[in-house]
Amino acid sequence: MQRIAPLAALLALATHASAQSWSDDFNRANGPIGGSWTTVSGTWAIVNNQGAHTSTATNTILQHTLASGSYASTVAELDVFSNTGTASYFSGVLIGLGGADTIMVKIQDQSTTLTGFTNIAIYHRTSATAWGAWTGTGTAAFAALSVPFVSGRMKVFFPTPDTIQIDIDTDFNGTTDQTYSRTGVGTIAANLGLAHGLSAWNTTAVFDNWNLSVTPQPPSNNTCVNASVLNYGTIVGTTSLATNDGSSSCDPTGNDVWYAYTAPTLGGTVNFSTCGSAIDTVLSVYDTCGGNLLACNDNGAVCTTGVADALSLQVTPSQQLRIRISDKGTPGAFSLKTTFQAIPPCPGTALTTAFAGGNGGSLGGQVFFDLNVLRPSGLTFSQLEINAGEPVGSVFTASMYTTPGTYVGNEINSAAWTLVGTATGVLNGANQPSIANFATPITLPAGSYGVALIADTTWGFDYTTGTAITQYSNADLVLTAGAALNVPWTGTPFTPRLFNGSLRYDCNGAPPSSYCTAGTTTNGCNATLAASGTPSASATSGFTLSIANVEGQKQGLLFYSVTGRQAVQWGTGTSFLCVKSPTQRLPSQSSGGSVSACDGSLSADWLAFIAANPSSIGAPLAAGQVFQAQGWFRDPPAPKSTSLSNALEFTLLP
Repeated sequence: MQRIAPLAALLALATHASAQSWSDDFNRANGPIGGSWTTVSGTWAIVNNQGAHTSTATNTILQHTLASGSYASTVAELDVFSNTGTASYFSGVLIGLGGADTIMVKIQDQSTTLTGFTNIAIYHRTSATAWGAWTGTGTAAFAALSVPFVSGRMKVFFPTPDTIQIDIDTDFNGTTDQTYSRTGVGTIAANLGLAHGLSAWNTTAVFDNWNLSVTPQPPSNNTCVNASVLNYGTIVGTTSLATNDGSSSCDPTGNDVWYAYTAPTLGGTVNFSTCGSAIDTVLSVYDTCGGNLLACNDNGAVCTTGVADALSLQVTPSQQLRIRISDKGTPGAFSLKTTFQAIPPCPGTALTTAFAGGNGGSLGGQVFFDLNVLRPSGLTFSQLEINAGEPVGSVFTASMYTTPGTYVGNEINSAAWTLVGTATGVLNGANQPSIANFATPITLPAGSYGVALIADTTWGFDYTTGTAITQYSNADLVLTAGAALNVPWTGTPFTPRLFNGSLRYDCNGAPPSSYCTAGTTTNGCNATLAASGTPSASATSGFTLSIANVEGQKQGLLFYSVTGRQAVQWGTGTSFLCVKSPTQRLPSQSSGGSVSACDGSLSADWLAFIAANPSSIGAPLAAGQVFQAQGWFRDPPAPKSTSLSNALEFTLLP
């Protein structure tokens, strides 16, 4: 829920601002609605000197392009007319367009037996396309009018910032005949926009003589002590008419607004971002109002534009923060996205579909997709990411089953499936990755599999409804979507359904990959290069390259490159040069063993060599770098008097 400024503070502010008024009597020729109006949805026109919605649609919107200002000082009036004999249509007022929420107050003909308007309703927008019942006190979707009426003037205003009131004058004599009110505006006030307009439904909806008065005011969260409660996801805010209430090293003087954040009942990483905002913002985070500055960011590198910001902080269970958004002197609207991660992503590779949602299954439901593991050595999966809208911070589990080949045809045949692992994590909110760790990593050999994921009974998958089968792939893996069931292994599958999420593998690093063919030496030896340990960019030892089956008592060495693979024949012999130049040589050494035998070996701690030689190729090391390595040793009777081992390719971990 959102906190709002105390009434006294808002009224005091209102005395220092000039009211703005707009009106339209629609007394002009039949035709387009024209004037300072923007059609957001539906079809609108002037008909007989009145405004009318001229096509059958639901929740259609007409926005006044100049009408903007604080909801708390809004007074909107509208003449409404009932077309007798036709049921189920409405006319109404919209307040707060442009934010994540919008208030809609409507008068509706809800009866086929009574003449005229019979009901009043107060709604708020819960998404770009969906409307929900009022979330305040003592409310329902509809309330019956005390007396139905055919025509009248409705007035919508806010006697206090948390109360919305509707006065109805049913005979246009200037006296209120019916009054209705609802409290609870504060639950959505910080997500309201500044624009206002009209709404109607059905071709019989008619309105006239619209009038609006708005007193511009600072945002309700203009001061830190009145910070709006910040929930997860993306909200829209504004610094228009805001004043300066704080200071940070990133922006000491900008106009600012404030949000109050409380971490879930477990620790993790919280992420804040104003990426995509139209104005130049600065993000600052404090432990309390007037307290310590914990972090700030101006023009975050992760945003695609240079005027937006992003930062991440480690938080303890239930830790409270105050978030300051300042505008560097040019006010306007901004977006603020908040996400939370209790479990960090591992440093492996992820194949990700989407986090778009739009549909979802029941608690404890099931999703299906196919996997084709392309890597010959198979893949080891350590993490799963899902999309779910249940409360952020809740612990969840997801069980993974496989069946050979494909899920198709096996959706309700539980006997065809094998449980391969269960992942546990913490929910991060709708359309955000919620990461879970498998208790034991799951290894799938190369091949094709049907996969089923089952949620525990506290949450349900958010997935995307498709019109065609969708594939996602990389060099190692192909994922083909998919289907869903509300009850595991039961009922008729919903299809196609796209699993929203990621499969993350190689969390302990992809094993070094052997490629190219070792040459055969004069004595029939095939030198084999292998690796042991972890190729970590932050380590100074612990990753050893070793060559076995080398000709005994020969000089040899290891060499490597960062420029890729190749396979160029080594003279006229059986060896191939498998590492592109330029190359870096490690020190020469003796293979040991016995003359004319294949019992020699060469080895070196590659990380120790890099640490001792900081100017070597590839240094300084960084996670994600890919290297190719090979071995060389003396073999006098062979072409070029030398032979080569096979080659290895490896990727550095953090």
